[in-house]
Amino acid sequence: MKIDIMNDHPEEINNRDYPRISEKNWETLSVSAAVFTFVSFVAAAIWLLEGGIEEGDLWKIQIFTPFGVALFAGVTYCTANWRGKINTRQADLAARQLRLSEQEGKAKLLQEGAKLLGEVGKPSHISAGISTLAILIMGDDDGFAIQAMNLIADLIQREMGNNHNHIHQVEAFLALKRGADIGRKSDREVRFDANNSDTRWEVLYGVKNALYVGGYFLGLGGEVDLVSENVYFSNVRFEVCNNMIFSHKFSNCKLKECDISVVQNFWSSDDPKMYHEFIDCDFSDAIFDDSDHLFNRYDVLRLIRGRDNYFVDGQPPRLSSGRVVNWLDHFSAQPHSRMSMLLVFLYIFELSRFSAKFHLNNVVYIYGWNCRFLR
Repeated sequence: MKIDIMNDHPEEINNRDYPRISEKNWETLSVSAAVFTFVSFVAAAIWLLEGGIEEGDLWKIQIFTPFGVALFAGVTYCTANWRGKINTRQADLAARQLRLSEQEGKAKLLQEGAKLLGEVGKPSHISAGISTLAILIMGDDDGFAIQAMNLIADLIQREMGNNHNHIHQVEAFLALKRGADIGRKSDREVRFDANNSDTRWEVLYGVKNALYVGGYFLGLGGEVDLVSENVYFSNVRFEVCNNMIFSHKFSNCKLKECDISVVQNFWSSDDPKMYHEFIDCDFSDAIFDDSDHLFNRYDVLRLIRGRDNYFVDGQPPRLSSGRVVNWLDHFSAQPHSRMSMLLVFLYIFELSRFSAKFHLNNVVYIYGWNCRFLR
């Protein structure tokens, strides 16, 4: 660690090898130099003026002049450094006061945002609170940013824990996602429990953990929406989802008309036969990770329960080890994938749904955030 510090700040480390003169020492030097200069001039004046100045005494003045100039230079140098130290101290004090003022301003923003989020019966105030906290989330202070994300996560848990059909869902989720995009994360663990099987979820970013129980997702893009390591699903239904990466994060889930790109680690449970169901799913070019010894122990390929699962002819799945498998023992071969047509129908459905709910100018913005799998 010491070597790293020296490499990162070589100039700062080298400067520490030299003695530094404090403001108090420069003050002492300045006063001492001034006093010494004054005494020297008095002594020189007495020496020169004693007995009067004659024409032959010019050499005395010539001898003293360089010393006088040097003394004045010394006093000037010490005084300039003393003043420089004073200016530095004053600048540091002003900077500290500015930082303190900024901290106070951020604290007030946080308090104001928390107050607005608490006014549940006033939608405009909730929106104002989210916007206020979003300023802190995108600011330069990680501490205040995380506290702001915590407040929005608490709002989501309180108001949207059972259903995402909420007037503030889009703006609250987007505020946390923007924080996640710059590497920030709330300390909160959020749990979503569906009111019923028809509860539709959206993916929440920017929290420590998110668990979805029941309900369903429609039109996810697995390579974008499910990359987070801290999102888990239990008894959740996935419909018309693209590039799904199926792993240990799924528990007793059902996938219908989805495109599966990777299957890994979901067999690590004690009783994998009771988990998951695939219906009308496309396994074309899917990669099955068989590096885990449990893959062969549980005969995982036979645990892909469901019906009408397939791969496009000429694009069979494959094992990560390269081992040859007769995939027709597990899936049927179809001439083409049904996913493209399903995604087009989903696009039209989503566009009509959002057009009915929002002004047309907002459709592209909101739709682009919720349906990234089409990009």
